[in-house]
Amino acid sequence: TGYPKVLKIDVRGELVEGNIIRGHVEVAWCGGTPGKGVSSWLRRRWNGSPVVIVGAEDEEYQVTLDDLDSCLVYMYTPITEEGAKGEPQYAITDYVKPGAR
Repeated sequence: TGYPKVLKIDVRGELVEGNIIRGHVEVAWCGGTPGKGVSSWLRRRWNGSPVVIVGAEDEEYQVTLDDLDSCLVYMYTPITEEGAKGEPQYAITDYVKPGAR
């Protein structure tokens, strides 16, 4: 058995403050038993490095006021039930827009 591999990763949902978006992955488990994997969200301002959003460790993420004018990065590491860990992959969104006021 090999290590699981992310075939495709993207973020779905409208990038508007208050909305819930989801990271979506397709994984080749390479003979292992599909496991949970590790999800994390990061925030990246136009001139900065991505910063981990504390507590955002699920496929779903609710866009907040802090995310305005930033891109969001969804990072996912596939891990089999047996403990084989694949390479982390990520998807970067466009800039978050303000919600209706």
